Amino acid sequence: MSQFHKKLFSQLAGNQPAHSPNIVPGALGPLALSRHGLSQDELLALMAQSVPAATAEALLGLKRELGEAVVETDGVWKFAHADGVEAAKELFASDQDAQDDLRIAMADYFEHRIDNYRVADEYVYQLQHSESCERMRQALLDIPRFKVLFSENPDDFLGYWQWLGEAGTLGDDYLRSFDSWASKQQNGNVVVHVANQLSFFLSRADYVGHAESLLTRTLAVLERVAGPDHPDVASTLNNLAVLYLSSGRIEQAEPAARRVAEILVATNVKVGKPHPYTTAALNNYAAILAGRGNSQSQIMEEIKAIVAPMGATVQLEPASPE
Repeated sequence: MSQFHKKLFSQLAGNQPAHSPNIVPGALGPLALSRHGLSQDELLALMAQSVPAATAEALLGLKRELGEAVVETDGVWKFAHADGVEAAKELFASDQDAQDDLRIAMADYFEHRIDNYRVADEYVYQLQHSESCERMRQALLDIPRFKVLFSENPDDFLGYWQWLGEAGTLGDDYLRSFDSWASKQQNGNVVVHVANQLSFFLSRADYVGHAESLLTRTLAVLERVAGPDHPDVASTLNNLAVLYLSSGRIEQAEPAARRVAEILVATNVKVGKPHPYTTAALNNYAAILAGRGNSQSQIMEEIKAIVAPMGATVQLEPASPE
């Protein structure tokens, strides 16, 4: 434990302004329990009950007195060192019940704030550390929050579920949550993007059947709404092919990967310029053919048959699969 931080915080607590007598514990307690730090406005909101007279001016004054113990990055305050966190916890949030109460208050504040990863994750983190398991579970099932958290840190998101020890109904619950959310959306591109993200998460969490179900349903909707040769169809088909490969079903991956390549080649012909993922799609298909025992000459014949509509001036040489 850093005696420097402990001494500094104790001195500040003993010399608090008369109009804000609890400003030091009121500010440093929440700051010590936060995962990503807190902004000035967040601190003031969290201090509203314990330090009702606290003002932005008083808080800035405290920050000046804290000196290098607290740093500010993009408007967010954090302790500069782990020793500062531990000292503030020992002085102002040492009791477990008090910590839990403060964490719940912080969770309540961040519950409906999902503007960015920091605030969306702070909510789940506080629920985890106050062991509010059911509330945490519902937060993770919330699709708007899933979008933010999984995009930024998929490993952390999976780690939350592992901490909860969830199994059994997770796949069904996510499909129900997705269906409810998707039925209210106007932007089809967003729905497709989230469906692809969610299928990737479900696959990583060993809910391969649920991931496949989500992708095939999304594919059917895309084919009906956008048409069977739309690039978004190719994107979802590609994710389906990856899913088949990851679960050892190369024979199902082959036709999906071929269709991805065919759609992107057709797109090239239609728009008059190469789609940026055409070569990658052809290489992926070639690798799958190699994996199924096709010779190099057989693979090249299949590739040539696909690229033929692009014309003789277009030359694509797929990478030799290992």
